[in-house]
Amino acid sequence: MDRSWMDAPRHTEKYLQGLAKFLGFAFNKSSVENKILCPCKNCVNSYWREESEVREHLVCEGFVDGYKKWMFHGERVSSSSIPPNLDEGDDRDEGDDISDLLRDLAAGLDKGGGILK
Repeated sequence: MDRSWMDAPRHTEKYLQGLAKFLGFAFNKSSVENKILCPCKNCVNSYWREESEVREHLVCEGFVDGYKKWMFHGERVSSSSIPPNLDEGDDRDEGDDISDLLRDLAAGLDKGGGILK
């Protein structure tokens, strides 16, 4: 699918037509209770919005930078697009950092509930 429209000024017919196709695709492939993750610069695919809200956000704010592969909106991500070395590393102790952080935080609290200086 041509994505050159994503770089067009947001008030142009080219952008608005491309946006309509994107919304049709995204709501067809990835909507949950008539909402999708909003890919605007402010929401950054973190908030579920209805179609009219997503349209407004994308016209006013534009897409989050670099969002050319619509992986949150029903487009498959090929294994070749996953960076190498992503799985490498020793994760036997994964999650231990949180426990250590909480212990350190608790040790830094005084009896009155404030943080020691």
